[in-house]
Amino acid sequence: MSEYLRTALAERATGVDFRPPDLSAIRHAGGGRVRRRHAAAAFVSSGAVALVAGLVAVLAVSRGAPHAPVASPWPLSAVTWAYGSTIHVGEEQVPVGRTVAAFVRTGAGFAVIDDSNDIYSVTAAGVARIGRLPQAPSPGNSGFHPRVVADPRGTLIGWVGEDQRGALTLQTYDQATGQGRSYSTEGALSADHASFDAIDGRTGYWRTPAGQYLVDLDTGAKRLMDRSVGNLGIYSAAQGMLAFRGTSGESGVDAIYAGRSLDSGMRLERFGLVAYLNGLVQSVQVSPTGDWVSLGVAHYVPLGGNGFGGGSTTADVYDAITGEQRMFDVPGQGVPLVWLDDVTLQVLSDTDDDLSLYRCTVTDGSCRLAVDLGRFTTPFPVMPGGSAPW
Repeated sequence: MSEYLRTALAERATGVDFRPPDLSAIRHAGGGRVRRRHAAAAFVSSGAVALVAGLVAVLAVSRGAPHAPVASPWPLSAVTWAYGSTIHVGEEQVPVGRTVAAFVRTGAGFAVIDDSNDIYSVTAAGVARIGRLPQAPSPGNSGFHPRVVADPRGTLIGWVGEDQRGALTLQTYDQATGQGRSYSTEGALSADHASFDAIDGRTGYWRTPAGQYLVDLDTGAKRLMDRSVGNLGIYSAAQGMLAFRGTSGESGVDAIYAGRSLDSGMRLERFGLVAYLNGLVQSVQVSPTGDWVSLGVAHYVPLGGNGFGGGSTTADVYDAITGEQRMFDVPGQGVPLVWLDDVTLQVLSDTDDDLSLYRCTVTDGSCRLAVDLGRFTTPFPVMPGGSAPW
């Protein structure tokens, strides 16, 4: 695994505490070619998430529905990356005026973290500072990572920040209205005790020492989903479909699930020292329709003692309903980044620090070169993702 890919994987930590093995022992390995069956099975939600009476209608209306029709001037289907103070959107360049340390797409533009931990909103109206991230998490609480999250089809941006008095709060900013809002952190006393995990339309998901919460971001009404924060974390959400980490009841092994509630998920990828070790799960993203879940997984084979070998990083996609796995075949190491539309994924290919971006289509398994980034030295180009590189 090249130096760039190790750095990219570390920077794109999604805020769930997986213990990484020794990366220096990883070797390049071949990937598998995707095998695609035709259309995915339809899914009709049975209302698996039970809400308190009166809250059901509020959350059902807010989830997945944009609050105001604000369109990004940059096509959502364009391949994106950043270098220095510029975000590249296909052939267009978006000057930010600040060094881009991390960024995510929104339905109105971008949310950017700069190298001073300040957060900026980037839209057709310009660039505006909207907040600041607290200090980096302490080593003992690596499951909580300061980051910025957004629904790539919506206008809300979320993060863990501080209010004007310096008190820790969960915060949102709406690019459609220019309004910000703060929410309580349910017992979190420092930034490494809270995590804003995902936004799905007008619904937010976050973790604090009190547990995992689902929140109506317009009203502030919230519901405790689970108290077991230690082995739980939501990676991504779209149209009510969640990708999350949990523990398999039959074996006690950590696993990645997809489902519309935390107690009815389909197991996708398993972790732990079984026959092999899978670790460093990155870029876990639910597709815009909620039909697919993408994973970037570094696979390792234990060699005995603390050694690992035969490693490879693959861009995997799972059917969120059936759990069927598919892998895209791109040169070298592959990491899935973001969904460009309902069935198209932006994938990073790294062949010994020669970097390329591909457009991969789930429906037929094909991957097409979109941008040849060439060979880079530090500083590295920044790929779309909400984690700051600490």
